[in-house]
Amino acid sequence: MNMHEGRAIAVRLLEQARAIRAAFGDPGVLCEISVGPRPVAPASGEDAARNLHAALGYLWEEMVLIRDGKTATLVVLNDEIAHTEWLMARLSVANQVG
Repeated sequence: MNMHEGRAIAVRLLEQARAIRAAFGDPGVLCEISVGPRPVAPASGEDAARNLHAALGYLWEEMVLIRDGKTATLVVLNDEIAHTEWLMARLSVANQVG
């Protein structure tokens, strides 16, 4: 996963995470929401790519737990969404500067 692929994966996962958050409490709808495969670790040693991969992994794990009815709150999902959005904004600013 390079940074371009990472951003595309992040956008997709964030959309899915928001759909899961919106459907929370409705098991019928939750089980129909698709969660893509777990993000693949970056081949490069780039810190930004590793940080993004870690954030996406945590987001993905929480999405699966909620979709499968294994957690009773949205607290962690909300935190993971916020962190991933923050990281994406930070990477976007870094690319504009660099």
